[in-house]
Amino acid sequence: MTTATADKMYGPLAYVTTVSEAAHVWGYHRTTIQRAIDFGYVAAIKSGRTWLISVPSLVAHFGHPPTPKSDNPNLVKPGTATQIIPFLRKKSGGVCRK
Repeated sequence: MTTATADKMYGPLAYVTTVSEAAHVWGYHRTTIQRAIDFGYVAAIKSGRTWLISVPSLVAHFGHPPTPKSDNPNLVKPGTATQIIPFLRKKSGGVCRK
């Protein structure tokens, strides 16, 4: 997705993430991300119980997120969901739970 498409679809929310999502993408523990917010290294605001973090400030502090290796067997590659869902239904006896 290009920046123009992201801007059109999500507006300013295209550049916002949560603590859990940032920890997963950057490969850090949630506490590390939370401490970066607490010390003011990363721009964030709290909405209810959720911290909304500026993605550009995450990139400025932690650098760009690492790219996933394609040889990782646990990585779901784009377009493979149609192949995985029938496999999961088969393994669960035809019931695919959420």
